[in-house]
Amino acid sequence: MITPHDSNPPALRVPAYVERVVENVTRFASGVEPVAVIDVSSGY
Repeated sequence: MITPHDSNPPALRVPAYVERVVENVTRFASGVEPVAVIDVSSGY
């Protein structure tokens, strides 16, 4: 997992991260591609 730079205070950042992780774990468990997959062939 790669996490982005984020300058939001923890009170805003943590709930957003939790929401994304829950969504991606749910998607992964259902066989659906996660949100915000990085394209390694793009070089980043």
